[in-house]
Amino acid sequence: MKIVDYPIKPLKQQQWHWRVHPYFTKQASNVVREYIRNFSEEGDVVLDPFCGTGVTLIEALTLKRRAIGVDLDPLAVFITRETCVAPIDLEKFEKEFRKIEKEIAPLVKFVREAEQRDIDNYKIKEWYPKGIKLPSNSDFDFVEDLFDKRQLIIYVKLLVLINKISDKEIKELFKLVFSNTLGKANLTYMDNLVRGPEGGGPSIFGKYRYWRPTKKVIIDVWKNFEQRFENIKKAKQESNKLFKDYFKEPLGDFFKENSTFEVIKGSATNLSKFLPAQSVDYIYTDPPYGAHIAYLDLSTMWNAWLGFDVSEEDKKLEAIEGGELKKSKEDYINLIFESIAEMARVLKKNKFLSIVFQHKDVAYWNMIQEACQKAGFNYINTVYQPTNTTSIHKKKNPLMVMGSQLILNFQRTEKVANVGFSLRDESQIEKIILDTAERVIVDKGGTAITEDIYAQIVPQLLEAGLLHIANKRYKELLPLLNKNFEQDTNGFWQVRKGTQLGQHIDRKKKIEYFTGSALRKNGKMKLEDIIGAVFPNLTNGSTPTRKEFMEVLGEIAEPMGEEWELKSGKQNLFLDLQPQKKLELFGEPFSEHNRVIYSLVKLANKLGLSAYIGKNEQRDKAFDGLNHLSKLPIVKFTEVQRKRVEQIDCIWFHNDGTPAYAFEVEESTPITTALERFWALLEVVPELGNTRRLLLIIPRSRQQKAEQELSSSSFIGHPQFMDQKVKYIFKEKFLERYLGILNSPEVKLDEIDTLGQSFRLISE
Repeated sequence: MKIVDYPIKPLKQQQWHWRVHPYFTKQASNVVREYIRNFSEEGDVVLDPFCGTGVTLIEALTLKRRAIGVDLDPLAVFITRETCVAPIDLEKFEKEFRKIEKEIAPLVKFVREAEQRDIDNYKIKEWYPKGIKLPSNSDFDFVEDLFDKRQLIIYVKLLVLINKISDKEIKELFKLVFSNTLGKANLTYMDNLVRGPEGGGPSIFGKYRYWRPTKKVIIDVWKNFEQRFENIKKAKQESNKLFKDYFKEPLGDFFKENSTFEVIKGSATNLSKFLPAQSVDYIYTDPPYGAHIAYLDLSTMWNAWLGFDVSEEDKKLEAIEGGELKKSKEDYINLIFESIAEMARVLKKNKFLSIVFQHKDVAYWNMIQEACQKAGFNYINTVYQPTNTTSIHKKKNPLMVMGSQLILNFQRTEKVANVGFSLRDESQIEKIILDTAERVIVDKGGTAITEDIYAQIVPQLLEAGLLHIANKRYKELLPLLNKNFEQDTNGFWQVRKGTQLGQHIDRKKKIEYFTGSALRKNGKMKLEDIIGAVFPNLTNGSTPTRKEFMEVLGEIAEPMGEEWELKSGKQNLFLDLQPQKKLELFGEPFSEHNRVIYSLVKLANKLGLSAYIGKNEQRDKAFDGLNHLSKLPIVKFTEVQRKRVEQIDCIWFHNDGTPAYAFEVEESTPITTALERFWALLEVVPELGNTRRLLLIIPRSRQQKAEQELSSSSFIGHPQFMDQKVKYIFKEKFLERYLGILNSPEVKLDEIDTLGQSFRLISE
């Protein structure tokens, strides 16, 4: 079990199920997967009581956990179930589509070619939803008003043909295709001129209401249905392939409904109705926040067509503000409190809960903290989790707008624990900001961008209960950062030269923070273990005497036999400061060139590979004590080849002595020098060119020079085709990503492949 305390780059649209069905909010699957992997084990029961489109369930099943989803919206339940069901008979799915295609073709031709008067006179005899009122904030009165007559004709016929399908699972899957089509082919569709840079799309998802665009756009229903069929077929091909081994014994029923996954239409306020007490091993959920999205109201169109019932009782239990029932903030808070209390009842003791938080009002953050405290959850941490975009408002007012997301982690305890950061001294605001900025710069290898710093400052101020005060005092942080740190021409912040790490933390507080951080992370610790964890960080004039250290320890912790534990009320007092020694990676005495090479060696060690350092670089005493090779393990070089390869800045080797990767860090020497060295290596191990594991690391300032040299170099194109074998990355980008990769729980060689890009892209 590992606590997640780091942000994860979101990869939303790369997931196989991304296009299965639109919905109002979706979590990035890779983020959810990382949390499930860390907070649970194979065979565990994972619950999402606000499951939406089922991302939590999908990822839980992928990781061989048993998954349960609960949602009040029958549309969400339907989407989740149809996405999770596997395997699918794709031949039968395709066969039924061709039958529908053949039967509907004459009607599609008529709708596309008929005069308007013929469309107006066309009588629709079959059922479709009539007289179903849309929410009061809609620009349309009834569900049927959302469609042009031509669209309505095709939709009705499609539903008739789908209902004729005898195979229940295939029929339900075609209803998913039908439902997916509804989401785009309706009169709320906005063209890209109206919607802006996001491109065309329905206002239901762009404005979160049934808004009527000024320009009427009629999407061809059948054409859209064909596209949605192909999207879902492709998704099911991927899931069948992904899960193929799970269908074999003893996991033959791994994706069997009500066995390994279950989707329940119900309220999170009444989980005990569906689940036994202490039956769940982990909960990951993204509850609704405030009045932004009224899910049941927005789902009216789909639920009407699919015949799903939404009762008044359902709407009363929906945890939102506003909506058709005009719920108050107090109503919302009460429902969230009830939901969290129910989560505590069904979650096993000592197991974990992760709640996604995204709201501009920090009062809701405090509300969640309080609700969890009353339910018996112990607060663990708050993790800043970036989304794919950051609003301009967030960039201008980093402390006033909650950009991206925060993920709050809690642990179910035997007794109610104190929740929250107990220090609320306003004089600490500037200290927290500067401490955090300094820590982020160190974490990023000595340089950090502004957004990285802002991302960590917000959770720290939240935990301190000081964000609302900081909002008023610091509407712009740049002057404060400029006063205390240096920013280079590329926008990277650094600790000001001549200053010592930890200058913003007074001696006693620094001892207290590092000691508290160690105990907070590890729980009970023996005295010698505490000293071993804390003292390496207390340098630059901060190393305490034993008496001074014991005085601080006695203030924040209490002895429990041979071990020490944080006192009640102190569990969340401490910033998670990092060891000072990390700064040594990229500080003096390294040059910029050797700074990168050092990081490459550390990555090789993380991957379990051996790293060779170039012959010239080995003379730098800064590398003394670093685990690296001084001689090439390959013996089949010619003398000329060996002399050139020995000059390569860094080469990674597998245990059998074969090269895994090669790197050249070019600060000022000609690019062709690197290519010449790479070519000598390729003459012996050509597979490195086939896998494109030759990486050139250059500063951004050399982009134009690189273009010039590469366009005229004899290494480019026939006969050597080095442009197809070598990749590049900007040094600044590499250093930015380095510690994130190094500190990841699992790193694979394939992840390094994502760092580089083709030379051809430099001039694009």
